[in-house]
Amino acid sequence: MKNFQTILTISLLCLGLSSGGKLKDPSKFRADKISMRNGRQVGKWPTLSGDPIKIMAHRGEKVFMPEHTVGSYELASIEGAEYVEPDLVLTKDGHLVCFHDLTLKTGTDVALLSQFDHKKKNFTGVIDEGMGNVTITDDWFIKDFTLDELKVLKVIQKDVGIRPQRFNNMFGIPTFEDYLTTVHHNAFRLNKSVGIIPELKHPMFHNLDYPNSPRYMEELVLSTLSKWGYPMTDDGTPENCISPQDAGAQIKCGHLILQSFELECIKYLAQVTHRDRMMLIDIQLPLLTYKGLQDVTNYANYYAVWKELLYTGIEAQIEAQGIEYDKNIIAELGGFIPARDIVVEAHALGIPNVKVKITCFGDVKMEGKSLIKSFLGLEVGIYTIYDSREPSRRGCVSGNCDPENKEMELYFYFEMGVDGMFVENVGEAREIRQSYQFSVVDGNEKAVFWSHSTEQVQEFGLVKIHSIGSRSMENSTTAFEGEVWPIDYEHPPKVQPYWFEKADITWWKTFMVQNPNLAWYSTVLYLITIFGLQAFMKHRDSMRLKKTLIVWNASLALFSTVGFYRVGQELLYKFGKPEGYYGTVCLREGRNFTTDFWLLLFTLSKFVELGDTIFIVLRKQQLHALQWYHHGLVTIVSWKLFPWAEPIVVYYAVINFGIHSFMYSYFAVKGLGYRVPDSLAKTITTLQILQMVANTWNNLYTIMISRPCNRHPSSILWSLIIYISLWALFVKFFFKRYSGTKSKIN
Repeated sequence: MKNFQTILTISLLCLGLSSGGKLKDPSKFRADKISMRNGRQVGKWPTLSGDPIKIMAHRGEKVFMPEHTVGSYELASIEGAEYVEPDLVLTKDGHLVCFHDLTLKTGTDVALLSQFDHKKKNFTGVIDEGMGNVTITDDWFIKDFTLDELKVLKVIQKDVGIRPQRFNNMFGIPTFEDYLTTVHHNAFRLNKSVGIIPELKHPMFHNLDYPNSPRYMEELVLSTLSKWGYPMTDDGTPENCISPQDAGAQIKCGHLILQSFELECIKYLAQVTHRDRMMLIDIQLPLLTYKGLQDVTNYANYYAVWKELLYTGIEAQIEAQGIEYDKNIIAELGGFIPARDIVVEAHALGIPNVKVKITCFGDVKMEGKSLIKSFLGLEVGIYTIYDSREPSRRGCVSGNCDPENKEMELYFYFEMGVDGMFVENVGEAREIRQSYQFSVVDGNEKAVFWSHSTEQVQEFGLVKIHSIGSRSMENSTTAFEGEVWPIDYEHPPKVQPYWFEKADITWWKTFMVQNPNLAWYSTVLYLITIFGLQAFMKHRDSMRLKKTLIVWNASLALFSTVGFYRVGQELLYKFGKPEGYYGTVCLREGRNFTTDFWLLLFTLSKFVELGDTIFIVLRKQQLHALQWYHHGLVTIVSWKLFPWAEPIVVYYAVINFGIHSFMYSYFAVKGLGYRVPDSLAKTITTLQILQMVANTWNNLYTIMISRPCNRHPSSILWSLIIYISLWALFVKFFFKRYSGTKSKIN
C-alpha cells in the first residue's frame, strides 16, 4: 500500500509540474465561452467579441438574384450584409471568375449553345485536397473555357422556393475584378465599408495546370487584392481602396477574410499574408477533433462548419453519409468535439501570447507565444442558412427533419455564440437578428428554439414553453428586484435564483483558465505548511481550539447543507426529463444560474477545507496520508474541472455536499459536548467509500455508452484517478480506524 501511495503522490506532482504558463492579458479572454450554459450579461451577444453575429451573403443575395452575379452582389450590399461572398475559380487562360461549381451545366445556358458542345466531357479524379475521386459526366468545365468564351454565357437562377426567374439570361459570369468593382461602388454609394470574403474553390485542382507555379491560384488572388488596395503584407502599407465607377473616389476598405476548404491552401496563405483566414470544414474529420481544432489556430482566425455539425453532431453526419474512418486516429486526436462544444472550444483557443503543448496526461496546456498575432480566440462561422421558403435541412440526417421555423433555427445558433453565418436571404436574416437583439440581448421579451438533442422546445429567458414545436411569448415573467434576468434552458421551478446567485461568475472562470497552476501552488504551500507545523508542534503542547472548531464545523455544515439542497434540485429535475440518468451525466441542458453559482463555491470551498488538516496538526492528532492526499488532489482537480462545466460535476458536488453536511454537523455537535453514537463516525467513512464507488461508476458509464457525452478525455482520466485512489485509501483507513485506532476524518 505504501508503494501505491507513493505512485499516487508522484502523479499529483506531475499534474502540477505539467501545467502551462500564465497569459499576459487575462482581462480580454472571454472565459464565459468555456461554458455557454451560464446565462449572459444583458446587452451582450454570446459571440466571442460580444458584438452581434455577422451576416455573410452566401454567393451574394442568392434568393432574389441569380447567385454570383453583379446583381446578387449589389443587392446583398444594399440589404446590409456585413460580408459579400464570391467563390473563385480559374479559366483556361488563368483569369479569376466568380462561380460556385467547377462545371457550367447547372447555373448557365451553356447546354443551349451548340458552339460549346465539343467542350462537354466526362471526368473522374480528385478535385479536393485529401479527398477521394469524384465522377462528373456530360458537363462543361470552366477551366476549358477562356474568359472571352465565358462572357458569351448567361447565368440561370435555380427554380427553388420563391426565387424569381425573371432575371435569367440577364447577367454574365463576373470576374473577380467585376465583383470588386461592384462592392466598391456600393460602398461608395452607401457610405460604408462592405466586407469581402472570397473563397478559393479547389485550389489544388486548379494549380495542377501550372506546374511552374504550384500556388498560382493563391498568388493571383493575393496580387489582385493588392492591386485593388488591400495590402498583403504587414509592413505598414496603408489600405488604398477606390471605386472606379465613381471617378476613382476613395472608399474605406472592407474587412477582408480569405477562405478555403483546403488546409494546405490556408497554411500557405498564413505564410505569405497577415490577412485573416477562414478554414471551411465539411467532412475533414481530423479537423473536427480537439487537437485538429487546436491545429487550425496556427493558420486561421475563423473556423466555419456545416451548420448541422453544431446541431445533430459529427457522428450523426458520419453515420448518415456512411463515412469510414480510423477510430484510433480520431482517438489520438482527442476524439470528436461534441456538437454543443465546438463553439466554446474554438472561442477558448488561439489566445494571444500562448502556444500549446500536450502534457504527460493528455491535457492541452498553453504557454509562450501564439503564431497568430493580435488575435483572441477562434471565431466560428456556419453555413448555410436558407430562405424560409426552402427546406432548412435541420436534423434531417437523423431520419426526421425538424419542423421548419427560421426564427428558432437562427436563435439556436445565436444563443450558441456563433460569430458569423452564411445566409441566402440577407433581409430575412437581418430581421431575425434584430428581433433577437430586442427580445433576448436587450431583455425585452423571451426567445425559444428547437433543440434536436432533447427533441423538445427549450427556453431562453424566464418563459415556459407549452407545446412542442410552437413559439410561445407569454406576457408574464419572473423578475428579481425590477430586472429581467434571462435564464438558460429549463430552470427548475422551485429553484429560482436569489439575487446573489445571479452574480456574474465570468471573472472566476477567466481566472481559473488563465491560472491553472494556482491550485497546484496552493497545494504545495499547504503541504509545506502542515509538515512544517507538524515539526513546529513536535515539542509543544497541543492546542484545544474548541470554540474555533465548533464555529468551523458548524459553518461548513451549514454551507454544505444549503449547497446540497440548491444543487440537488437540478439533479432531481433532470432525472425527471426524458433522458433520465443519461441526461444527468452527459447533457448540459438544464444547467442554471443557481447550480453554476454553487459549483463555483464548491470549487473554492476546497481551499477552505485545507484548514481541516491544519486543525489536526495543531491539536497534535495523528495525520494520515489520506488526509493530505485527499485535500490536495481534490483541490487541484476541482480547480481544473469547474470551467469545463461538465454535467457529471453536478454529481461530484451533490454527493460531496451531502456527506460533508452530515460529517461537519457530526463534529460540530460532538464539539458542543453532546454524546453521539460512535457508529455515526463509521457511517461517515462508509459514505465516503460509497461516494468514490458511485462517481467511479458515473465516469465508467460515460466511457461505455455509445451516445454523445459532454466529457473531456482528460477529465475522465483524472476523475478516475481521484476516485479509485481515494476509494483504496478510504477502505484502508476504514479497517485501520475501526480496528482500534481513532482519528478524525475530513
